[in-house]
Amino acid sequence: MARVRNIFIVDDHPLIRQGLRQLFQAEAGLEVCGEAGSIETALDAIRCVSVDLLILDISLPDGSGFDLLKRLRISQPGLPILICSMHEEGFFAKRALSAGAQGYVSKLDAPTQLIEAVEAVLAGKHYVGKALGADELDEYLDLSIADSPRSPVEKLTNRELEVFEQIGAGNETAQIARHLNLSVKTVETHRRHIKDKLKITTSAELTRQAIYWRMRRDVVHYADDT
Repeated sequence: MARVRNIFIVDDHPLIRQGLRQLFQAEAGLEVCGEAGSIETALDAIRCVSVDLLILDISLPDGSGFDLLKRLRISQPGLPILICSMHEEGFFAKRALSAGAQGYVSKLDAPTQLIEAVEAVLAGKHYVGKALGADELDEYLDLSIADSPRSPVEKLTNRELEVFEQIGAGNETAQIARHLNLSVKTVETHRRHIKDKLKITTSAELTRQAIYWRMRRDVVHYADDT
């Protein structure tokens, strides 16, 4: 008999975790060995169990899933990680692969596609959905190419991108600091770096660009799903 593969789920929505648990445990050879709703809870729990695959959301209450990904790449470099998120696939799948994830699947995809992604990653392969073709996948697995951004927003670090998204959502510096568990001074520093990278000189223009980027991203994502 094939060995049962242990899956750990990190998502801040209990209903999502429950749904994923039911989906995986209905599949022969898959077992959910644990779950967490935050970065710190996940780090504590993962130390106590044997994990073959981590399912990870990007948006978590105590930071970005990319923060957890970065920390796990140091503490458990061999652990396969599959990002499962609502964020726009065409952009975030590339960023996830460049950060060290083995795959990216959208929460809007069919359950069968998630199982396909899980099986691919467990087999030692990389997986992305339809938004990223085979040629682009090969390109983004080449870190030398991935480190050469093709658009200004791709120049942003994962933390800067979080701040940029929060600006686009209409949040002020203090609100962003509370949401991301950062100091106001740190958020202000990120704002300056974002303006430098995007060649923006005023805060008003930064806000306009962030709103436009969020709107364009969401419209593209919606169009892909209709």
